Amino acid sequence: MSIVSKNEFFGGMLGVGREAEYIVAKKLETRGNSIVYVAPNEYFPDYDIIIKNGYNKELSFEIKLDNFNTPRLAVEFEQNGQPSGIELTKADYYMFYRKPNGDSLEKFYYVKTDELKAYINKHSPKPVKCNSNSPTGNTKCYLIPIDSFIDLDKDV
Repeated sequence: MSIVSKNEFFGGMLGVGREAEYIVAKKLETRGNSIVYVAPNEYFPDYDIIIKNGYNKELSFEIKLDNFNTPRLAVEFEQNGQPSGIELTKADYYMFYRKPNGDSLEKFYYVKTDELKAYINKHSPKPVKCNSNSPTGNTKCYLIPIDSFIDLDKDV
């Protein structure tokens, strides 16, 4: 599946998170991957997209948006007292699209989901409240050092 337009790909329904998924999908396509599946535009915690890489292997991605220019990325794990984000995903990879507000430079960071979970288990980062789309604002995240992720534009 090739991404022709935002409206064709996402059925015309683009929120901020959905826009990030579109941008990441386009970026992955430029690297020789093809988009196989896009999760429905509704609550679906398993993964956001599935690609087929150059080795004909299907890989799933959980895609997150980060608009802040800090040395850490926020990994959501709870919303309104319920597991969310990293606690529910079945994705092979966790990927962040980062474009700090007012900055023209966009960055893409990723890590294998199992490695991210192992990092969290090993280092026990302190939970913090984080911004989200939740109307109640009751979302908790771990702040993970950005160097724990791979910069997509620097990987080989």
